[in-house]
This record gives sequence, structure tokens and C-alpha cells, in this order.
Amino acid sequence: MAREKGWYWPWLIVGILAAGMIPNLVFVAIAVNDPSFAVEKDYYEKAKHWDEEMARRRASRALGWRVELEVQPAGELPGFRQIVAVVRDRNGVPLENCRVELEAFHNARAANRLTAVLDRDGTRHTATLPMRRAGIWIFNLAVEREGRAYFEMQRRELPAVLP
Repeated sequence: MAREKGWYWPWLIVGILAAGMIPNLVFVAIAVNDPSFAVEKDYYEKAKHWDEEMARRRASRALGWRVELEVQPAGELPGFRQIVAVVRDRNGVPLENCRVELEAFHNARAANRLTAVLDRDGTRHTATLPMRRAGIWIFNLAVEREGRAYFEMQRRELPAVLP
């Protein structure tokens, strides 16, 4: 049985289209699974409530509080860090009866966020988190005490923690 002349042209066109689509599908798969890519959670809602956020930040500054944050390797747990926070008032006096929440993430891995409510021991608040990666870490702190709220963001450059 003889083939008709030009039978291969439809297959050639399909092949050319597939040759363009396959690399694009590979690039999409890489982009979707890239741990360094992150989109701010609820970004649209945050944008709609920007004025409230600015008022919250002003109220936080007006309290005059600050959080002293220490981040050290947790010796007994390889790859973990011990976080110690002390909340102080505007005169530097440590505040008691605070609830401290923490959100931490590496600047290059913003999609991987660690959250914790720090354990209270007097005026010290502690947590142990898996933070092996070296580099810039972002710490978002939320403090509540007697119906008042304080928010602070700190950036720290941390060395690697050995596994």
C-alpha cells in the first residue's frame, strides 16, 4: 500500500507545536515547585485594610514597647534554634503576663513559615524551632498584654546550624 504524497505534514506541525509546549510545561512545573517563590497570603485583603494596618502600627509605636530577641543554636537538637524574647516597656522594664506569638521565615524561603506561641517563664518567652538555614531571617512578633497589642518585625542574619 503506497502512502499519499504529503502525509507527514500534519505530524510535522504537531511535532513543532509539541516541541514548543514541552519546555514550557517543564518551566511551569519548576516555577510551581520552587521553594523560593512565595505570594503574600491574603494580599488583596491586606491591601483593602491598609489604613487599619497603619493605625495598628501607630498604636504599637505609641505603646513604646520593644522585644529583645535572642536566637541561638539549640545545642541538644541539631538543626534547631532556641528563641528567647523579653518584652520591655518604654523605660526598659521587662513586662510580665504577656502572650508572644512568632512567625519566622528565611528571606529566600518565604513560603516556608514557622509559627509558634512562645512559652512564658516569668518575663522570658522561649521556643525551639527548626531553623538550620544560614542567612537573613524575618521575625514577625505579636505581643498581647492586658488587652493591648504590640507588633514588631525584626530581621536577623544567622549563621548555619550544623545538622
